[in-house]
Amino acid sequence: MHKFIKYTVNGVISLSLFLVPFFVGVITFSFDVSTMLTVVSLFFVILIGFFIAATTSNYLRMQTLIADLNAALIGVFENAQKISVAGSKKVADAVDQYMISSLDYQYLESYKKDDLKEIVDAVHLIKPKTTVGHNLYPYLIEGKNALYRIHQELSLASQAVVSRNHWFILLTLSLVIAFLLLGFRDGSLLVHAISGLVLVSIYQTLFLLYEIDRNALLANKLVYVNPQQVFFAIGKLPYYPGGEIKRKWANPNEKKYRVGIYIDYPNSFAKKIKVITRK
Repeated sequence: MHKFIKYTVNGVISLSLFLVPFFVGVITFSFDVSTMLTVVSLFFVILIGFFIAATTSNYLRMQTLIADLNAALIGVFENAQKISVAGSKKVADAVDQYMISSLDYQYLESYKKDDLKEIVDAVHLIKPKTTVGHNLYPYLIEGKNALYRIHQELSLASQAVVSRNHWFILLTLSLVIAFLLLGFRDGSLLVHAISGLVLVSIYQTLFLLYEIDRNALLANKLVYVNPQQVFFAIGKLPYYPGGEIKRKWANPNEKKYRVGIYIDYPNSFAKKIKVITRK
């Protein structure tokens, strides 16, 4: 979704929630609203705090793994280059194709073992012929093996923590809190405004949880900024998916870079890569 549309919709929903207390009539209850609201709010706070802590921890771990993966790819190429210049060209091409394939997936969704096949095959073709090459070869294999480990962890860290059942519980509690909160209004504008701000705060907290859990928070930096260092290291031009540039997720700053454009999406995933040169 385009960032402008995304934040516009978010702003409209927030404004609508803020105005709800001003337009909804007075609600009266036959039970102690304060006690019920305290219990429900406490339960909501405990749950939302737990999920935010869990998703944030998972997300921060994923950031570390992405940095480790990029470093491992650069390390594999540099060791391959010192062992065999000819063989390192195949490694560079394999890493380049891997990175392009990874960037074509939104929100860090794809981390599969098969994605490493081209890189692993290129590494296995390298045969050391010098003393330096024989000394560095164990580090090359160690770096290749590290890619499997990091990939396996990323496949777990990139998954959502909050399930549909969890969202149902959180949304139900939010609606109950909102409904009970409207019963506290006494007709004054200040209480109406405070009630509206609380409703907006609940919504924004749920929205933040969704952003973290779906890896959308700072996704453009993780997906489109940090990986460019790998392209520089292997001697390739930076790459950006054309669709993400249009959506403003990717913002190229380089004078020369590559753009992937799908020829007939969604009927086909075939694409062409164009080199863009800024004046």
